[in-house]
Amino acid sequence: MNATFDQTVREIAIKHPASVRVFESLGIDYCCGGQRSLREACERASASPVEVLNRILAGERAFSGPG
Repeated sequence: MNATFDQTVREIAIKHPASVRVFESLGIDYCCGGQRSLREACERASASPVEVLNRILAGERAFSGPG
């Protein structure tokens, strides 16, 4: 995964489908509010950007399965 804190949440949602569940669970708008950077969106949701990226990465691993 190559997502960064400065990418928009929309870009991350498009490139990393597993991120959608994480964003939804935190109330991060990746559609209409998707122009915000991950850093800004996390700040608004009172969430740690590092924690969010870790959750997205864990979801991506589960999404892609073994191997």
